[in-house]
Amino acid sequence: SNIGESISDKKSVGGALAAGIFRRGKNVEVSAFLKNFGWMTEMDQKSSPLPLTAGFGVARLFESEELGFTVLKTQGENLSVSAGAEISAFKREKKSIRFLAGYETGLEEAGSVAGFSAGAKFNFNSLSVCVSTLYCADLGNPLRISVGFAF
Repeated sequence: SNIGESISDKKSVGGALAAGIFRRGKNVEVSAFLKNFGWMTEMDQKSSPLPLTAGFGVARLFESEELGFTVLKTQGENLSVSAGAEISAFKREKKSIRFLAGYETGLEEAGSVAGFSAGAKFNFNSLSVCVSTLYCADLGNPLRISVGFAF
């Protein structure tokens, strides 16, 4: 991904990569990943590495629902846990629409409901697009967009 910010005549740019493995069984999915392989230049043009994040996730699959959790450890931060659910709203052949809801620990200082998320996932054959938002109170409500390809 590409990261950038510009204020007046100062600029900050960076880049990051992620890698992981994924295994799907009959009713269970397991994944492990590393993300934030990259760098970011500060406004003073000093380059610094991004904080590396390691994660592990497990999901239990049902007929039209999925329940899962992920454990994350970011360099220099406390361990955090995310839990969530996906519910299928439409499914036909290799196309589907799923609604998402979840909670992520570690954002409690931002407000009483900070950490709750909601979104939608669209699957078209081997391509998936997920759009979600995470409530962060005073920190804003970032929109997350991810694209996946199964091969």
